[in-house]
Amino acid sequence: MCCSWQEKRLCCELRLPPATYLKMQEQLSLQILAGTVSAKSDAHQLFKLDAIKIDRVYDMLIKKGIGLPWDPSFASDLSLGNRLFSSSLP
Repeated sequence: MCCSWQEKRLCCELRLPPATYLKMQEQLSLQILAGTVSAKSDAHQLFKLDAIKIDRVYDMLIKKGIGLPWDPSFASDLSLGNRLFSSSLP
C-alpha cells in the first residue's frame, strides 16, 4: 500500500518512516473501528511516540474518513435514531 502525497509529506514533517506510519495507521484504524479509540487522547496510550505525532496521524485518519470527529450531539442523535427505528418494526 503506497502513501498519498499528503501522507508522504506528513511522514517527512514528522520524521516518521513510511513503514512506521502505515503500522500506526493500521493499528489506529483497527482500534477506532473496534470502538476503543474515539479521541486523540485514547490513541496516546497505543504508541511510545510524541503525542503531537500521534495526533497528526490520528487527524490524517479522520480526514481520510476512518472514524468520525467526536461530536457529543452524535450520541444523542444515534440513540434517537435507534428508538425511531425500533418503534417502526412490526
